[in-house]
Amino acid sequence: MTTPFKRYAAGALLCALLLTALGGRVLRGVEVMPGESPVAGAEARIDDLLAGGGWRPGEKLPITGDFTYAARVYRKEGCPPLLVSVVGGGGDADGLFRRPGAPPWRFMHGGRAYERPPSVLFLVDSIIAAIMPGVDAPPPIIAVARIAEAPACEGPTPAEWRQLARAPAAGQDGMRTAAE
Repeated sequence: MTTPFKRYAAGALLCALLLTALGGRVLRGVEVMPGESPVAGAEARIDDLLAGGGWRPGEKLPITGDFTYAARVYRKEGCPPLLVSVVGGGGDADGLFRRPGAPPWRFMHGGRAYERPPSVLFLVDSIIAAIMPGVDAPPPIIAVARIAEAPACEGPTPAEWRQLARAPAAGQDGMRTAAE
């Protein structure tokens, strides 16, 4: 026998799940400012951030065969390569980046590092930015991996990644990297 409270809680949970799913679909479909790719802007800011630490951008490596997700290789004298990928919302990125044999990826968002893409947190931040005047859209989720352990060759800290300039509008156009 179910009580009215249990029915209400189940209904509320179902509504929350449906709104979250719908919100993700809406965010993927929202057009950002025409003419400027938010991915290109994020990649340029990443290049600037890493250049301050002596890292030089190199080639792109595909995470997926069609470069929907790709990682830029950054090199620094005497250090193993650093891989950086703009993940954006990252809803489908977890399995792609955490495959067997892949380097250990960390996902940066909001000044913190995560072992898995914080996609739900990104979605919530994006929805808040979309409905609250004056709230900036969240920066994209950034995936970072080192090819080999080298403590003297650490890249930026999670707090430094947070300093990347915010993207111009909510939605982030899926924030996936594009083939060059």
